Amino acid sequence: MIANRFALLRAALVAMAIGLAIFAPAQPQPARAQEAPFGLVDWKPIADNPVFAGTGSNTWDRKIRERGSILMGDDGIFHLWYTGYDRDRPDTMSLGHATSRDGTHWTRDPHNPIFTDSWVEDMCIVKQDGTSRLKVV
Repeated sequence: MIANRFALLRAALVAMAIGLAIFAPAQPQPARAQEAPFGLVDWKPIADNPVFAGTGSNTWDRKIRERGSILMGDDGIFHLWYTGYDRDRPDTMSLGHATSRDGTHWTRDPHNPIFTDSWVEDMCIVKQDGTSRLKVV
């Protein structure tokens, strides 16, 4: 008899839970920013085969500090801005630039580093009057 009461009680609780789930008002969802394209967010680095890395030699960009920013230019060429440093030199982070036609093979700008006036970790490109302008933060 007691077992039957527990079975009935359990059935009633399950039914009530289902009823609440069905008739519960929907919670308002917070506004979300537009999601990034799948190919930009679902990837894995290839072990021991980076697309772009520090030189590993005695240069201002022996190591790379930040992941960098890549934009496709109006010319169809990829432009990469990155933060490079060398611990054996004065303690500073400088901004470098590299280009690529295919996004895999990169050529460092011969004028690198392109910005050394202050420590650089973040930057952005702003298009103003048809011209891309670099903002360092």
